[in-house]
Amino acid sequence: MKKFILWFLGSVALLLTLLISTVAGLLGTESGTAWTLGKAREMAPDMLNFESVQGHLLDRLVLGGVTLNLASADIELGELAFDWSPRRLLRRKLLVNEMTLTTLRVQSKPVPEEPEEPMTWPIELRAISPPVDVIITPVDIIDVEFSSAPDAAPLVLEAAGLGAYWNADDGVVLERLEVRGPGLELALEGRVNPLDNYLLEMHDRAAITLEDGTGFELAGTINGPVAGGDGQLELDQQLSGAAELGLTGTVLKPLVDPAWELSLQLRALSNALLGEGLPLDLSGQLDSNGRFNPGTAEGMAEVSGQFVSASEQVEFDALDARLQLTADIGKQEVALQRLELTQGGQPMRLTLAGDVSAEAVALEGDWDALQ
Repeated sequence: MKKFILWFLGSVALLLTLLISTVAGLLGTESGTAWTLGKAREMAPDMLNFESVQGHLLDRLVLGGVTLNLASADIELGELAFDWSPRRLLRRKLLVNEMTLTTLRVQSKPVPEEPEEPMTWPIELRAISPPVDVIITPVDIIDVEFSSAPDAAPLVLEAAGLGAYWNADDGVVLERLEVRGPGLELALEGRVNPLDNYLLEMHDRAAITLEDGTGFELAGTINGPVAGGDGQLELDQQLSGAAELGLTGTVLKPLVDPAWELSLQLRALSNALLGEGLPLDLSGQLDSNGRFNPGTAEGMAEVSGQFVSASEQVEFDALDARLQLTADIGKQEVALQRLELTQGGQPMRLTLAGDVSAEAVALEGDWDALQ
C-alpha cells in the first residue's frame, strides 16, 4: 500500500511537471504564443483577428492589427504592447510593467433594448481585499476614437494614461489618470479604501477650452467615506478663467439616503461667456439643500441666493432668489412650490408656483414693479 501511494504521488508530480513544461513551452516562446493565439483565432474567426505577433505571453507581447467583432461594438487596434513580471506572482504581486494601445477605434452597434430592471437601493458595497498586490505602472492609450453611430461625430482622445496599485493596506491608489483631447486636459490622483467604507481622497485638475478660445481651469478635492450610513463626501471645486466659481459643501449618505448641503460662490462672469449683448458684472452666492432617492426617483430641493451686478449698463443690488420644488424623475413631473425674486430696497417682487410635466405646464405667478 505504501509503495502504491508513493507511486501515485510520483505519477501526479510527473504529470504536473509535464503540464507546466508544456504550458511554459507554449506561452514562454514566441512560436508557442503565436500557435496558441492562432488556435484562439481559429476557434472564433468572426470575433478575433490580428496581423502580427512579437514576443510571448510570459514576458513582453506585441500584437499588431488587432480587430474584435463584439455584439456591442467593433474594435480596431493598431498595436497592443503588454509587458508583465509573472515571477512576481510567487511573491503575491501582479506587476504590469507596460500596457500601450495605439490607434484605437471603437464603433458601437445598436443592441436590442431590454426591459430596465428596477434599481436596487440602497447600494451596499462589500469590503474587499485583493488576493495579490496589483501594481500597474504605466498604461498609455494613444489616438482614440469612439463612435456611437456610423454617421455620428466621434469622440476623440489624443491620449490617456494610468498608473495605479491596489493592496490590502493602502486600498486602491490612483497615482495618475490623465486624459487629453481637443480642448480638454483632465488629471486625477488619489485613493479609495474598500476596507474602510470606501474612504475616498481625490484631487482633480482640468483645463477646458471652447471652440471660440474661451478657457476654464478646474481644481478641487473630494474627500470622505462613500459607503454605509455614515457616508459623507466633502466637496471643494474651484473654477477659474472665463468664470470665477467655487462649489463647496457636503453630500450625505450618497449610497443610502442621498442628501446635500452645497454652496456656489460666483465671483466673476466674463462678458466673453455671456455675450456682449448681456453686459453683466455679476457676482453672488447660491445655497442649496435637498435629497434624492434614486430607488423611487423622487426628490426635493431648496435653493436661495443673492446676486449683484456692478455693470454700468445693467446695475442692481441684492437680487434675492428663493426656489423650492419636488420632483418625480420617473414620472417626469416637477411641483414648483415657490419661485420668488426680490430686490433689496426696491418694490420689485416676482412669484411663481405650479406643476410642470412632460404633458402639461400649469403655473401661476404675480409680479410687482418688475424691472
